[in-house]
Amino acid sequence: MNEKKVLILDAHLRASLAIIRSLGKKNIHVTAGSEIKSAMGLYSKYCHKKIRLSNPRKYPKIFLEELLAIVEKNHYDCLFPTQTYTTFLLSKYKEIFSQATTIPLPDFETFSTVYDKKNLFTIASQQGISCPKTYFSTTIDEIIDDIIYPVVVKASRRHGVGIQICTSSTDLCKKYAVLHNYF
Repeated sequence: MNEKKVLILDAHLRASLAIIRSLGKKNIHVTAGSEIKSAMGLYSKYCHKKIRLSNPRKYPKIFLEELLAIVEKNHYDCLFPTQTYTTFLLSKYKEIFSQATTIPLPDFETFSTVYDKKNLFTIASQQGISCPKTYFSTTIDEIIDDIIYPVVVKASRRHGVGIQICTSSTDLCKKYAVLHNYF
């Protein structure tokens, strides 16, 4: 029986490290990849091979080209992205990789529907799933009088980036402006 080989991306994240450890303990040959040289997953005792890739946010085309070449050359049974943006890219271009490996992701239309928090919360609410009180607005003036503090402010399409906790309307206006201009 051939040894199973997997490629775990985003090795700088704790989620990737957990996957590396879990699969490695099952004697699965794990290659870890990251754009960050010092990524913790690259140094796990369960990591058999490490690869450096271009930053998928800054250089998505180069990242995809490098990744496809690596997957085709090494014949991985499966490819696991863990970072939201890497997952977004691989879901969008899943078909390109489908001849070379398996990527356990939904089709891009399904992924896109839940990638945007506004869509996700709308669908969840329609299905009777409890969600925190959430405001979606491009202008703070529309919602400022309705808010009870503290409140968490985050971008609709950036996951885990730029999250701010606000304790007053002044704090909210200032942090919202920074976040809105950044994204």
